Amino acid sequence: MKDAVVREHMNPTPALVRLGSTIRHTVDVLLSNSVTGAPVVDGDGQLVGFVSEHDCIDVLLQQKADNGEDSLVEDVMHGDVLTVSPDDTILSLAEKMGTLKPKNYPVVSGERLLGVISRSDVLRAMCELS
Repeated sequence: MKDAVVREHMNPTPALVRLGSTIRHTVDVLLSNSVTGAPVVDGDGQLVGFVSEHDCIDVLLQQKADNGEDSLVEDVMHGDVLTVSPDDTILSLAEKMGTLKPKNYPVVSGERLLGVISRSDVLRAMCELS
């Protein structure tokens, strides 16, 4: 278990949202991929943020109240994203997940998004390897 690393258990093809996407498109991405959040990337695939269902609900409620136009993902995404390295161990990530809030962590090398690892992925890895 100690040697299991994130790269071996991450999703290398996660649902993504591109800068400039509307909130409605973002919701479509989340729902069609059955995920609670997704990394936001620029045209070069660089990680620039993370957006969650919670972020979208808040915005949709506000738009409904204001009869407003559809906001863009960059208006609601979190730009300060907690990330992990593909070489981090599953054990160290499990410890981090025990104290920090995110359910999903983008896996990056520099700013380049390589994948996403979720709590479910970590739990699965821990059970398989123990």
